[in-house]
Amino acid sequence: MITSAETDNEPDERTSLLPGSKKNGYLSSSSYQNQQKIYLNQVLQTALNDRRSAFQQNVSFRITLLVYTLERFAFYGLICNYILYLNKQPLDWKSFNASLILLIFFGVLNITSVIGGWVADSFLGKYTTICLSFVGYIVGYAAFPYLSFYNKIPDVCYSNSSRSNWSRIDEDFPFFVKPDRPLIQETCSWIIILTVVVIGLSVGFIRANLGPFGADQVTSRGQTMVFKYFNWLYWSINLGSLLAYSVLAYIQQNKSFFLGFTIPFFSLVLSFVLFLIGSFSYIKNDAEKSVITKVIRIIQEAFRSVKRQKNFIKQKERERKMLSESEDEQERFDTYSTENEEDDSGTSYKTISFLDNAKIRFGGRFADSDVDDVKSLKRILLLFALLIPYWILYFQIETSYIIQGLHMKLFSRSETIGIPAFMIPAAWLSIADNVTVLFMIPLMDSLVYPFMRRRFKNLSIESTRLVFGMSLSALSVISAGILESVRHNLITEDPQANTVVQIIDNTSYVAANLNILWQIPQYTLTGLGEVFCSVTCLYYAYSEAPKSMQSMIMGLFYFFSGAGSLAGSAILVLFKKIIYTNSKNIDDINCSSCRFNYYFYSLALVQMAGIGIFILVDCKFVLVRCKYDGNRRERRESSGADFDQREFSAFEDELNLNKSQNEIEPIDS
Repeated sequence: MITSAETDNEPDERTSLLPGSKKNGYLSSSSYQNQQKIYLNQVLQTALNDRRSAFQQNVSFRITLLVYTLERFAFYGLICNYILYLNKQPLDWKSFNASLILLIFFGVLNITSVIGGWVADSFLGKYTTICLSFVGYIVGYAAFPYLSFYNKIPDVCYSNSSRSNWSRIDEDFPFFVKPDRPLIQETCSWIIILTVVVIGLSVGFIRANLGPFGADQVTSRGQTMVFKYFNWLYWSINLGSLLAYSVLAYIQQNKSFFLGFTIPFFSLVLSFVLFLIGSFSYIKNDAEKSVITKVIRIIQEAFRSVKRQKNFIKQKERERKMLSESEDEQERFDTYSTENEEDDSGTSYKTISFLDNAKIRFGGRFADSDVDDVKSLKRILLLFALLIPYWILYFQIETSYIIQGLHMKLFSRSETIGIPAFMIPAAWLSIADNVTVLFMIPLMDSLVYPFMRRRFKNLSIESTRLVFGMSLSALSVISAGILESVRHNLITEDPQANTVVQIIDNTSYVAANLNILWQIPQYTLTGLGEVFCSVTCLYYAYSEAPKSMQSMIMGLFYFFSGAGSLAGSAILVLFKKIIYTNSKNIDDINCSSCRFNYYFYSLALVQMAGIGIFILVDCKFVLVRCKYDGNRRERRESSGADFDQREFSAFEDELNLNKSQNEIEPIDS
């Protein structure tokens, strides 16, 4: 096993990611030069301790990308028609409950990611955590091929309802009343809820660790390579999603759910086998001390230190009153005290942050690097919290967009009766999202972002990406709301002429005579939002994290996306009677009093408010700051720093020389 635990103890391992000393809001020349030297030293030490061959290095990160692709193929193979599977016979779940359980599923798998990151960082390490999670993932996934093997309710389930107690509301309207029942009373609800918990925990643990684990394999090549890795990681995720939505969605809707669940099940098993095969090439970092415990202790020490300083000041004031010195002597004493309040770096006790009080040089018990790690969490958590509205909108592509698509015409011919030979799977519209991401990520990575860094040196590119991505997600739900208004008006104006009855796996859906391809704009806008927002956050979650907290920070990234999913489920419950029901309790979005479009417009307002808050907070705290920001390059040149290209060349020569000598020992931390 190849380990690099000894490289994780450098006291200044992430200084270059923290804001340095500033003058008029800019990094000083000496501060910038010092940060660059520290960063190059970190890269050199990491590279020298990476004793793997070039073949092992290439295999390690490529196999993690392949594993992620196969795992995502299995994951999206499960959720692409999850609502349809629950909504159709024999389970016959209400549309509302089917949407609610899926949002809860997203919430569970994302919120538990932070637990998975903590377990990996503090106890098991990333590699062991991933392996154990795959086992639970496979066991939970096996329930779906079992449930769909017979097209009837399994014996282990208790059927609480049947289609026989539905009733028609009106002879002119082909709508039925489903009995109103809570989620827990749905058919096979206990098995579905159990699988949601088991798979949610397993996927959450894998998501928190597999990305950082793959990034560990390329860290020795520098931060630019790490950023490229996360771009291609997100590309691999969407490749798996594209394959699932294009192949499995069709099989599940038009052929068999058993076959549609069995294929991704074996894909999941294959991904685990491949991950084990690649073990010979991995860098496997050992677990650190409990990260959460260290954070709590640093906060406690900061409180104690502040209390000690207050007591010290009170004692000094009492002594000064007792001395009753002359005015001149008192003035000299104040001057001396003020001068000594400045440390070697020019930081004043009056201007240090609360957590700085836990540092040794300010009377605490912890090293500067440990406290700085905890301080960095403040900005990370703030950024992630401000992105919750974005995640609320993002998860609509798996829930409300699917429900809307099932109530639109799924075939191309003009007839409105009879069973067509081919119907477009409602989940296929997500392909527009996947294709957008797969096409745009290489384009942005190779052409657009390098051009923007060269051309707009004074522009905060990362913050601009986030705002632009959130704006595109808002446009997506606005587009969905406009489409829903048109769809609903068609049905309510003339139900007989403007409706089609579609049979999907022996289940009838009353749909508007409006082609489902009109959903393409909203899915495309969501994909564009992912390119600008999700990828930037994914990279930031890794690069801004200290080495001892990488998995936990990645878990926090998914935790807040899960919080967005749960917030979306709360909004769904709030809008239940507006979206799904009228006075006669129709479980549909077609009733004359239903206003599904209001739901989309409300989500857009939530996102626009989120964008405004994000801009205000970012102007004050500068939430996103990446290593190769053009602003720093310009400030370095304008300050006349002597850290020139010759030092980079010397570093590269030394790195290449040492990498070619197998006998060189790792640099001690």
